[in-house]
Amino acid sequence: MKHKCTSWAIVATMERPDGTWYADTITDIDDDTASYVDSFLTEYCEDKEKGFTITFSNPEEDKHE
Repeated sequence: MKHKCTSWAIVATMERPDGTWYADTITDIDDDTASYVDSFLTEYCEDKEKGFTITFSNPEEDKHE
């Protein structure tokens, strides 16, 4: 059976002004971000099947090179 991501969310560690922190799960995500993450996860699962690990570059950083 192939690996397949069926859902995802962003979990962010948020720091309060008093220095304490909490985990915030973000599920309401804009289309551009969702498309980027979906592409990453599709490639991640395909490479996982092949036994590879991948890195995914940030297109915003690539623009500055």
